[in-house]
Amino acid sequence: MSVITNLQLVASCKEYADFENKNKVHYHDGIWAGEDHLGYVLGGQYQLYSLAMAKDWGRRHKSGKAYNYFVVECAEWFGRRILDCSGMIIQSFREQKASYPDQTANGLHASCSVTGPIHEMPEIVGLQVWKNGHTGVYIGNGWVIECRGHDYGVVVSKLSTQPWKEWGKLRNVSYLSVPVTPPVITPIQTSPYLVNVQDVNVRMLPVVDKGNVDCVYHKGMHVSVISIKGDWAKISLGNGIRYMWADYLSPVQQPVYEFSLGRVLHLPPKGTDYMSGDDVHGVQVALNKRGYALKTDGDYGPISAADIGDFQKKHKLIVDKRCGKQTATVLGGKWTA
Repeated sequence: MSVITNLQLVASCKEYADFENKNKVHYHDGIWAGEDHLGYVLGGQYQLYSLAMAKDWGRRHKSGKAYNYFVVECAEWFGRRILDCSGMIIQSFREQKASYPDQTANGLHASCSVTGPIHEMPEIVGLQVWKNGHTGVYIGNGWVIECRGHDYGVVVSKLSTQPWKEWGKLRNVSYLSVPVTPPVITPIQTSPYLVNVQDVNVRMLPVVDKGNVDCVYHKGMHVSVISIKGDWAKISLGNGIRYMWADYLSPVQQPVYEFSLGRVLHLPPKGTDYMSGDDVHGVQVALNKRGYALKTDGDYGPISAADIGDFQKKHKLIVDKRCGKQTATVLGGKWTA
């Protein structure tokens, strides 16, 4: 009996990858996600990850992993919900049936109703893609959503970025026959338009019906939009002509800073007052969002300094327990001095 349709499965996975967010995180060519995508921790099943949880899992060696894996290697996911590769698919099922049992990547593939070699995969959205110990969901046009590892989280990736071995029709998924079509877009009206891709969001999509052209993403290169026709922008990179979806040349929103800081926060000489203010409060709030448990009283005392030191150590900064420009920037703040 079916629990979910292939369209529901794909919709859930897109939500986990924050697919519709125009602010993208680009890991490599062919691997990206929305900036609010879910994280990866082995054994994750949509929990809100925290330092306390990481320490507990580390002490118990959950999923056979050491303490350092949970507390240090996966620290960037504190404050976000987490999955692992099979957990992404299982959570999609649980959105329709809360009691759906857990399965491994290999277990999901073993229970597929139909399987085949990856080079013979039909163009059907919601198919499982599989290699030993890892899995993802095919979303069409050569793209996959996968919970790729603790360095990535849930991402959208080109099929070619993983050595997938087989595809399969997942058990308990009803596969509806629907055409795979690109998203509806609104083309840019201004042309020509000279931009620098460091200042724009460029979302990569495959090209399936434009001959030998392809999509591009190059950091730091000046991109000249020569012309726009319909849904496509013709772009010169100085080394040839490429095409991409026109609406993905959109200005980047200004970054949203968690706090502003214009002075170096540090412990005072013994017997004098702590540094205090709204800027200290902002630093404390930002630390708490990353798994710490500070009292947000606006005073830069020994506990705040100790947590800054811990944060610096985890992010390979100079550990001096002082919150200056570099530490504030990595913590998500805006340096104003």
